Amino acid sequence: MTNSHLDQYKTISSRIIELQKQLDSLRNNLSQSYDDENFTIGAVAKVKLEIKQQKLLLDKISEHLDFK
Repeated sequence: MTNSHLDQYKTISSRIIELQKQLDSLRNNLSQSYDDENFTIGAVAKVKLEIKQQKLLLDKISEHLDFK
């Protein structure tokens, strides 16, 4: 385990949490307003895709870490 891997893990974990907050906010906007529904649905899909990509990166980095 290197500090670099741990730093990357922390950074990506923080990014995932930030993205999940954005997703919650977008979902709230979607349920409250149908004016920009298509925009919001597109934004939700984009954020979900980025979360998935960040989780894949996290999995790769976690292979190098030995959590105890």
